[in-house]
Amino acid sequence: MLVDGLLTARTVPLLRCAAVAGPANNQLDEPATARLLAARGILWAPDVVVSAGGVIHATGVELRRESEDQLAERLSGIAATLRQVFHTSRTHGTTPATAARELAGQRVLMGRRAEEA
Repeated sequence: MLVDGLLTARTVPLLRCAAVAGPANNQLDEPATARLLAARGILWAPDVVVSAGGVIHATGVELRRESEDQLAERLSGIAATLRQVFHTSRTHGTTPATAARELAGQRVLMGRRAEEA
C-alpha cells in the first residue's frame, strides 16, 4: 500500500535530519509543507526530480535501446537538475518545490517551441 503526503505540518517537526530525498511520490501533503521544511533548515529534494532515474532508464532501455554509456550520461543529468533546483531556490528565496515546478514549466514550454519549429 502506497501512502502519499507523509510529510505534513504534524510530521515535519518530528524529523531529525538535514535532508529528505527519495523516490516516493507525493511526499508533501500540500505545497505549504515545503516551506515548513525550509524553515527548519531541512533540504528537500523534490520527488519528481529524484525519481526521474527510473523513467529515464526504462525508456532508454525499452524504447530507445540506448547503451549503458548513453543511459549513464542521461542519468547524470538528474544531479545537474537538482543543483539547478537548489540554486534557484536559494537565489530566489523560495522552496525547492517551487523551483522544480518553475523549471518543469520552462522545460515544457521549450519542448513545445521545439516542436513548433
